[in-house]
Amino acid sequence: MNEFDFTLVYDISNIIKPLNEIAEILYMSGCEDAIIGIGRAGQVAINFTRESSNALEAVTSAQNNVTSVLPQAKLIEATPDIVGLTDIAEILKCSRQNIRKIYQRYKETTIFFADLGRPDNCGLLRFINIYFMLGACFFVYIPEFFGIVTN
Repeated sequence: MNEFDFTLVYDISNIIKPLNEIAEILYMSGCEDAIIGIGRAGQVAINFTRESSNALEAVTSAQNNVTSVLPQAKLIEATPDIVGLTDIAEILKCSRQNIRKIYQRYKETTIFFADLGRPDNCGLLRFINIYFMLGACFFVYIPEFFGIVTN
């Protein structure tokens, strides 16, 4: 098993419970492998270090832990969402060369391929941008990712 470190941020503005009680409920629901941040009004940020066989399973199990006790909580952010061209190719089940061709063709003309501003142009990208660009331009649908975002 591998360890995955990620943060899920939820909107809890519609939940009327004391913040310390929300933190305790989350801890008891299986989030004992997380640091729970309640410093921003109406939000809770939960930084997980979760053991799992893959990242999708780790994030999905964390999401299930949270929504099982706070069904009204709305996921508003999941980080990190930084990927490289190889990661995108694996997700889409195609070759890295194919993704690199698309990247080279569109990187100057679309904000979706905006890299993270590194001087070496290493091609690290925000996955959420890539996901929406692929959906808008190429009609690609990734159900596993979409399920995490909408739950």
